[in-house]
Amino acid sequence: MNASLPLETIVTVDEENEAADLANSVISAGQAANQNGVEGASNPTNGNQNTPFTPSFYRVIGFDLSSNKVTLKSEVVADVIRTVCITNVIRIDEHIQDIALTAVAKHREISRVKAKLDEPIAVDDVDLDAEIEAKRRTEILSRHCRKDNPISKPQALQELGLGPTVFHRIKSIHLTNSDWHAQLPGQSGRQAGENRIDPYVDEIIQAVFVTHRKGYGANDAEVMDEIELRCRDANKSSPSRTTVWRRWQQISAREQLRSSDGAAAANAKYGAFPTPKVEDDYPGRIHEIDHTPLDCHAIDSKTGEALGRPHLTLVRDVDIEGIYGFALLYGAPKRASISAAIRMALCPKSSLLARLGMSHLHWPLYGKPEQYRVDHGSDLQALSFKLACNDQDILHVPRLRPQSGGGIERQLGILNRGLAQTLDGGTASAPKKGPGYRPGEKGIYTLERLTAIIVAWICKWNNRKGRDGLSPNERFERKYGVHNGVILAPSAVSDPDRFVIDILEGKSVTVARNGVVTRDLVYEFGPFRNMVGEKIMIKIDPNNLHRIWGLNGNYWHPLSIVNIQDSAKTLSEQKLILKARRADRSANRKRLDAQAELNHQKDMGKTERRVILRAQEDVAQNNRMGHFGSAPNAAPSEPSTSRKSLPVVIMEMDEDL
Repeated sequence: MNASLPLETIVTVDEENEAADLANSVISAGQAANQNGVEGASNPTNGNQNTPFTPSFYRVIGFDLSSNKVTLKSEVVADVIRTVCITNVIRIDEHIQDIALTAVAKHREISRVKAKLDEPIAVDDVDLDAEIEAKRRTEILSRHCRKDNPISKPQALQELGLGPTVFHRIKSIHLTNSDWHAQLPGQSGRQAGENRIDPYVDEIIQAVFVTHRKGYGANDAEVMDEIELRCRDANKSSPSRTTVWRRWQQISAREQLRSSDGAAAANAKYGAFPTPKVEDDYPGRIHEIDHTPLDCHAIDSKTGEALGRPHLTLVRDVDIEGIYGFALLYGAPKRASISAAIRMALCPKSSLLARLGMSHLHWPLYGKPEQYRVDHGSDLQALSFKLACNDQDILHVPRLRPQSGGGIERQLGILNRGLAQTLDGGTASAPKKGPGYRPGEKGIYTLERLTAIIVAWICKWNNRKGRDGLSPNERFERKYGVHNGVILAPSAVSDPDRFVIDILEGKSVTVARNGVVTRDLVYEFGPFRNMVGEKIMIKIDPNNLHRIWGLNGNYWHPLSIVNIQDSAKTLSEQKLILKARRADRSANRKRLDAQAELNHQKDMGKTERRVILRAQEDVAQNNRMGHFGSAPNAAPSEPSTSRKSLPVVIMEMDEDL
């Protein structure tokens, strides 16, 4: 429900939540400053434990719609004025209102006032002279047929100016129906709606239309054959083809299409949307979410290398046709893109514009919608997204037809054609990549610069007047702000951070001895120090790996990465680092060189062994056959006692010799 707070109302402040919001805003500003290379602000929770404001009474004196903050003046201390978030303001008479509303509800349960239903008004398509004559006849017949002091028949005949035959006919009609419409003159022949055909045959025709004239192959011949068959079985005369064709033409075009192509085709062509009332069209009723590749190439902020086309996620309001938030990230559309875009849409843009140096621009759109209308993409239909919407009482409505998403599709096309394609490095949505097509070489903008460019373009778009002479910002401010002394603020979720965390993809990990480890990244224990070996649920933002969230009880606790200097910021960077490491061939070459050396050493070992064996065999042979090449000074070897001497064989000499 939207926050409504009249000016001059006496209120108090939830000091604890206000201090937490102030601390979070300063921490966020400090983190942004650190990312830009500026010394960040200190943690405000360290020195602001004792807030200077104590619970007191204040009077509402102003409201800033762009920052969603009200200005309060103290009723206790003079000249004390402060600015707080409207969600932390509490009206001191709310408990009295609750009691009164409860009493009224109980009273209505006992004596409920029933509203009178509007009755349809009949339309008379009657000639004026015929109407006057019918009313005159009805008045005369009423005086003639009344019980007390009626006029005589001759007097009635004289006043009507009719003969006895016509008089008796209109009198019988009057006795049956005393309304003056019954005295209107009719036409000869069959009256409208009166059929000459047998009612039973007419029922057969209507039934055959439902059972046999359906599908893409529906034809009249099949219908006529079935009608003739059923009429013969019922001993009835078959109608002519002209009669059947006339009955078919009396059916509405919707029913004809429903009979031939089915209910889905009929609903797609002749289905109607609920007719909205003027008060039903308001900002925050329906938000549309969709993705598209940005038609522009971005470059790396450090190396200047072309990185390709990032994906743009947009959040658009249906009624005011304004853009609430966006996300510009690399990689395929994912739940992290949805959470980043929704986070921007839920929060005021004053801090974002100040961080980008655009505080002079006007972008007041923010707030919680009643429903998100999305297409059937896997990321937009993720269970975590549906559950997060359900926890915040936001309807998650898939598109029932392509036309229901025409607004966000056109908005993405306008942004691409009107902005992205005009930038250096811009390209068409579906380019023909022929010879010489090098859009990446023309890119000069980093992702951060493209984000700032899109913010400036959205501020211009939200201030462009439409057909009604109002811009989206003006339509938003006509609903919210200070009107007739009453502050109307957009609806807000109870905890934006919890909402966007719930959208992210979750996974189960086991707490290790050195911390919470996932994707080879080590995070601090946090509240899970005494849960080593147990499984916990964590949420990972692919766009910021320096922090994850772990579920402990009913709270998501942030866990910081241990080695932040040596870790990639995003999942895409980590993948690129791993890809670069795998693409580096130096380690592979060194490994293969070591393998070659290992094989060489093995082969050398085998060669040396053969050489040694051969040398040993030579020594043994020399020992066995000492008379071959033995050294002259070598000591005669002692005969071996273990080896038997060979017998000397003397061949017989020839006697002739």
